[in-house]
Amino acid sequence: MTFHNRCCRHFGCKPGAFEDVVFWHCLFSKSRVTARLMHALNPAFFSADRKLIRSLAGAASYAELESELVDFRDDYIPGGHLREEWRMRVSTTKIARLAAEVFQDDPPGGDDGASSINQTKINRKIF
Repeated sequence: MTFHNRCCRHFGCKPGAFEDVVFWHCLFSKSRVTARLMHALNPAFFSADRKLIRSLAGAASYAELESELVDFRDDYIPGGHLREEWRMRVSTTKIARLAAEVFQDDPPGGDDGASSINQTKINRKIF
């Protein structure tokens, strides 16, 4: 199950609403009011943030998503004072926290858990 699927399940949203839900959830809290105004006036201002969210949608594990976030953090996104000082952008830390929350039910190793559960049952029968 992907980050997209897990977020939709977590927030109870339709698949088409994924990008908007993650975007508004992961904005810096202090910039939400001004970000709404900027979004209404110039939605393209947030194109890098939305591109990031779309690139994370297909991540099948927390590790995969985290790797994408590292790449994004390494890229410079121009935006001047609005992006940097006013923090009118998504928080990669908030995205990572959301991902940790929606991927928390994954067992180590990234499988569906069935093999480790079955192995535990087998070990109990043997001993």
